[in-house]
Amino acid sequence: MNLPRRIAADVRHGENIDVYVTIVVALTVAVLNVIGVVPSSSLTSLVLAVLGLLAIGGLTTRARLDQLREAVAQSGPMRTEFPASYPADLAKPGDLWVVGVARRGFINDYFHELADRLRAGHEVRILLVRPGSAGAQLAEDRWPAKLPGVMDKSIDASLEILGGLQASAGGRLEVRLTDQELSFGAVYTNPNASSARLYLEYYAYKTRMDTQLRMMLSRRDGAWLDHFREQLEELWADATPAVLHPAATAETPR
Repeated sequence: MNLPRRIAADVRHGENIDVYVTIVVALTVAVLNVIGVVPSSSLTSLVLAVLGLLAIGGLTTRARLDQLREAVAQSGPMRTEFPASYPADLAKPGDLWVVGVARRGFINDYFHELADRLRAGHEVRILLVRPGSAGAQLAEDRWPAKLPGVMDKSIDASLEILGGLQASAGGRLEVRLTDQELSFGAVYTNPNASSARLYLEYYAYKTRMDTQLRMMLSRRDGAWLDHFREQLEELWADATPAVLHPAATAETPR
């Protein structure tokens, strides 16, 4: 884009107006001074006016840079909370992969959304750690408090709820169990679509702080998304199908 077109485009969009006004004023004053229209005694006030315009332009630029810096910080891959797209993506139709140790809270919170996906014919894959395995014990050891058997009970509860989900919604629900120690949980929405998003949360080790490192990856993250997808696929391939038994009730878990 040549300079005149660039200037015209900026003016149409209301951008860099202060810069162009400053340039016009400075050139006008210089020309008038050369031809003697503006006396030298008046130049001081005009120069101050130009400097004022430059200062305003500098403040505007700094404000825009601050806004851009804040936006970049908020949209970065690492965070302590998932972005607003997380519940929105879970409310949309499409296939879904869920990975974690027990994922009891997730299954409880999104029971209806999981059922809606299944009734609509979408695939829902859920990979949990096998109760009684070394992976479950290691996950339990991550807790800051010693609660023997709590992880196995949590996984068993999730499997019972999933049994109720399968009985009530049917559809393409697949649940597998792994013996591996999982250091992260994952929710992968629409994994085979261009709108795919992978939400990751890393499990902390014996920390009493109620916070976890979370990440959101999409197609624009390229190799990193492919890297984590490969891990999820390998974990799934090495896991074994879970036998689900219908829960006592197929209503929403409480």
